[in-house]
Amino acid sequence: MKSSFILSALGATGALAHGLVTQLLIDGTLYDNFDPNTDPYRNPRPQRIGWTLPNDGPVDGVTTAAIACGTDSTAGSLSAPATAGSSIEFFWNTWPESHRGPTMTYLAKCPGTDCTTADPTTLDWFKIDHAGLNSDGTWISDTIIANNNTRTVTIPSDIAPGPYLIRHELLALHSASNADGAQFYPMCVNLQITGTGSAVPANTVKFPGCYSPTDPGVLLNIYYPPLTSYTIPGPAPYVPGGASAPISSSDTASPAPTKASIGIGSGIPTLVPSAIPPYGNTTRPHGKPPQTTRVVDVPPKEVAGLDKVPPAAVDVAAAVPTAVAPVINTIFETVAITQILTMTVSAVETVTVTLPHPGGSDVPECTPAGRYKRGIYGYGI
Repeated sequence: MKSSFILSALGATGALAHGLVTQLLIDGTLYDNFDPNTDPYRNPRPQRIGWTLPNDGPVDGVTTAAIACGTDSTAGSLSAPATAGSSIEFFWNTWPESHRGPTMTYLAKCPGTDCTTADPTTLDWFKIDHAGLNSDGTWISDTIIANNNTRTVTIPSDIAPGPYLIRHELLALHSASNADGAQFYPMCVNLQITGTGSAVPANTVKFPGCYSPTDPGVLLNIYYPPLTSYTIPGPAPYVPGGASAPISSSDTASPAPTKASIGIGSGIPTLVPSAIPPYGNTTRPHGKPPQTTRVVDVPPKEVAGLDKVPPAAVDVAAAVPTAVAPVINTIFETVAITQILTMTVSAVETVTVTLPHPGGSDVPECTPAGRYKRGIYGYGI
């Protein structure tokens, strides 16, 4: 029972390990998007412009209805006004660096007065933005991460006004070398576009139907051999004037705003400026703390290790007067040794002192008998 619970918990954690568009800046107004981790449990449930999602996991294949707006998604109850030609910024809460790949954004006009009852699988979608492999070998997903998890797109300035559904997605290609290994993360938002244009883009696609599991931009190995080009899935983006032309894959997103405005359907939005590190702005040194030296008065003790490297004998008569020996003995017998971390003993150990032998004869200190005598005095081994 405990094992099953642990595995379930780990599974739930793994399912929430990707990213969500949590906020949008539409024509200068900031909106909170639907959050599957909190919105279903709030009472009353907040009204949103974004369509619901069960979690932040990928959709199950490109041929299912989920590819349109996400798995089991339902329409948002509100719509955000937007002027043709204005920009929309998508703020992802996070995105794994390993999930490299392109981004694509589409628009589709809804029947009726809004998109709250629309079926996204029946709409005619036209692409307005895409980006994939950058010229330096990085991916647009790397650029989005570096830019505060933000992607900015522009609504075509000449399209006819009316209710539109905007569909934005990231595609993760880290497992795309396997069949159905590419991971699509789409999301949809209701718009009411205003303007004086009348264009109705003709190069449209359906979802499902736009992508195939075997498209060159869907089934591929992005690691080896290294890619020098990449074919972004779907059609070329529509550009004002009625033409469709590719958009440079090296297009970068603009910085996230530092001031947030509250829009319709928004709670209390919080935007993190791109200048603030994602994990806080505090710093602390990583070096070791300052070291201190303790000086401790202890009784005389043996100095370890001198028996392994015996000091060489020196002729005392030629180097040190014989009267020094009693002075040295008196110092070591009457004064407590101060033990310091750094101690130099070589000067004492290299002096040979002649001491009285227990048997009555004088013996050099470097002999076994001399070592015995030094042990008695307490300054040797």
